[in-house]
Order: sequence, then C-alpha cells, then structure tokens
Amino acid sequence: MKTLVFLMISFTIISCKDRSVNDENYFIEFQPRNCNIVGVLSKQKVETKYNNEIYFDYIDLTENTLIKSSNYTLVVSTSNGRGQNDFDTSISSIEKEIELNYKKWVSILKAKSSINDASNVFTNKIDIRYRIDGVVNFNISSLDAPLFGKPIGTSLNQYFEIFKYDPDFIASYESKRLLYGYTDKVKPTAIDEWLSLSPMAQPTMFLRLNTIPENLPVTLRFKVDMETTNGITISDTTKVITLTN
Repeated sequence: MKTLVFLMISFTIISCKDRSVNDENYFIEFQPRNCNIVGVLSKQKVETKYNNEIYFDYIDLTENTLIKSSNYTLVVSTSNGRGQNDFDTSISSIEKEIELNYKKWVSILKAKSSINDASNVFTNKIDIRYRIDGVVNFNISSLDAPLFGKPIGTSLNQYFEIFKYDPDFIASYESKRLLYGYTDKVKPTAIDEWLSLSPMAQPTMFLRLNTIPENLPVTLRFKVDMETTNGITISDTTKVITLTN
C-alpha cells in the first residue's frame, strides 16, 4: 500500500513531446540527458504516520544544522546543466527494456491493489529520467574535519550505502541494458558494487551512513567527485553540517 500511495503522488503531468505510448491507461515519456553536472544536498529523514501507515520524507538542511548521524541523508543528483525539457539523444534499447519492466511493475501493483477500479489510479503521463553517460569513478570525502579516522579528502565510500535509486532502476553504459528494474526489490547498496556494474549515472541517488562515526559531534562538509564516460570529472560540496549522536 505504501508503494501504491507513493506511485499515485509521483504521477505528475508535464506538457512535453511524447516519446512512448503503451496499451495501459498511462503513457511514458523518456527524458534522456547527458551527465555534465552533479549536485549534492544534505537532508534529514523525517518519519510521519498516516492511517496507521509510516511514511518517510527528506527535508533540506540549512547551513550549520545539527543532525543525528542516523538521520543524515546525502542526496546526489545529476543533470546536463540545461533546461528542464532539454533532452539529449535517446537510447532505444534501454527505453524498451525500462518500459517493459515498468509495465510489469504496474501490473503487479494493480493485482495487489484493494481499490475497486485500480485502472483509474494509473491514468496519467509518466516521466522517466535517465542519463546516457556512465560513471567510471565515484568518491565521497569529508572536508573541514577527519571522519572515521580518515584524513580529510580520503574516500569514505565504504561508510555510505545507497538505499534509494530515483528512478528505481540501474542500467549499464557498456551493454546498454537494464540490470535492475522496478520489479527488483533488492538492489546493490555498496558503492563499490554499484560501480562494478559499469552503471549509467543515476538521475538521483539517496545515501546514508552505514556506521555511526566516533568522536561526535563533528562539523564538516561532504564532497562528491564523479568521473564520467564523457571524459570529465564533476564535483559538488554540501553545506556545513554538524553530525551528532
């Protein structure tokens, strides 16, 4: 039911040229973009309860915010650096696989739905973003203060885990194939495992600390460096935050 509610909320209508239409009560617009820019944000996980169901949201942290390390979320987003509707060359093989997997996922949700006419829930245009450039290297480091006993600027990849992909799939830039789709509940969480897949850059990834740092509180910024298959290294840094117990 949580997934169904999330799906209903996430369906938005944007006026754009249609790239793909299927025989369901919705149609898909693919939005391929290069990966020329990376942006990172510090967010806090917030839990809310509605109709005896628990939901999670992630709110932006302002400069110098105190945040429990267990609630800290690092959001990494990529873009081509141009307008919202400025798309790049599509990859038809990946789009076909994504569409088939998405249709299968929706069918599963419909079968599990308790709504009398579940088809009405899925009447909409679905925007699916993906990046056409791959990721060769990805590194998270801390600035301003050491963390986990590691010097400033040292890789902290092993202390972070990926817990959410948005959109919820992983594709390979080498094979131009879908590796994990919407129907795969379990996806790689370790950064090194994700990199080993020769992944296309994710439009958005949510990461969290998998270990509580010692010697808290500590005030710092996190930096992300990403090397892509188009031959560039892109970077961004979070605002200053203070991690606490």
